[in-house]
Amino acid sequence: MSWFSIYDIKYREIPDKHVWGSFYISLALFAITIAVQLSNQPSSITAIVVYTSLSIFSGTGLFSIMYLMGLVGKADVFVITELALLLPTPDVYSIVVYEMGNILRLPPVLLIVLYSAFISILIGASRSFLVSIIYRKAIPRDLPLVKKLVLVLTGRPMSIKSYLSSKHYYPLTIFEVKEGKLTRKYRLTFSVEGEEYWEHQAKVQKLLEEGILSPNDYIWVTYGIPYIVPLLVGLIVFLVVGDAPLALFLRK
Repeated sequence: MSWFSIYDIKYREIPDKHVWGSFYISLALFAITIAVQLSNQPSSITAIVVYTSLSIFSGTGLFSIMYLMGLVGKADVFVITELALLLPTPDVYSIVVYEMGNILRLPPVLLIVLYSAFISILIGASRSFLVSIIYRKAIPRDLPLVKKLVLVLTGRPMSIKSYLSSKHYYPLTIFEVKEGKLTRKYRLTFSVEGEEYWEHQAKVQKLLEEGILSPNDYIWVTYGIPYIVPLLVGLIVFLVVGDAPLALFLRK
């Protein structure tokens, strides 16, 4: 998973042969794990099947929906499925470093997703606070308050000159020319699988060459960080604390 994260950050694409190879290995290990569990605890077959099914279908189902919405890539769906296959039963809690409070024994994949989402939101909120201070004059005044907040949370302004020399930044500002007049529209997300950042740059470059845009004009952009990275962080957090934070929170 660490290798996938490095590869995805650098190239924004993981070769299919690596994705499928990793999946088949995870599937084989899953089959071995379940076989051992059933041989050791034949009377608990129903509990094992229910727990494992919840783990696999909840993680894969959630990310499949996100994939169809264009929020994550295909590799992210495979990674979350592999995590569910590799951590299918409550026995995985025996390797957690900090066991105090591990009383819920929720499917690990659910906690990994929860931790990754919490960390992503926390980092995004901290970054948006800085963006709102440093670039407050660049925040569009004609947007509704909620859309402004989401725009600041997910993106940041960048000069056209800097944007054209960058990689893996996707525009949240969409420029349109109608009857010789430039208009700006703002979006809050982009399609991970359906867009390429250089195609947007080519369109902006054309407007720059036509004199419609200036190199010093601002464009709001978002960095296409693959979700595999937050998932890796979520996995590390789970292996250290298990479900202790959630258990302690619910106990209050």
